[in-house]
Amino acid sequence: MGKNLNRALATLAVVACARADPGAPAPAAGEEDFFPLMAWDYATDEATLAAMRDAGINSVAFVPPAKLDACAKYGLKAIVFDERVSGARWDVPFDADASVRGLEALVREVGGPPAVWGYHLKDEPGAHALHGIHQVLQALVVAETAHKKHDGPR
Repeated sequence: MGKNLNRALATLAVVACARADPGAPAPAAGEEDFFPLMAWDYATDEATLAAMRDAGINSVAFVPPAKLDACAKYGLKAIVFDERVSGARWDVPFDADASVRGLEALVREVGGPPAVWGYHLKDEPGAHALHGIHQVLQALVVAETAHKKHDGPR
């Protein structure tokens, strides 16, 4: 835990996160003015998530789907990371078609937990990837809308 926590705290970043509905207010755990304090690190164990919460962090990037319930338990908002969406490596070209397929499956799988704040689409995309990312965002709107109609809002 110590190594992960130290890395997470060393890379603490303040970010603004976007959802499929940019007009929607930022999801706040009972707070009117939510200001994200984000650990920009892989969150793969519950002890690290608890320590992040204890350090005042309220949002975490690179959260695998299996840790979303733990994020909710500790009141953390999560940017979900799944290689079906972002690809296994940051340094390969973005595959929008594969990302859309992965995202549709991921939203069906994890659309319910209140910790889901957004989805990691691609790390360090170049300008050449922006059209594909736009396609993925359009698919996200469709997938989340379908999920909400079927399972209700988060």
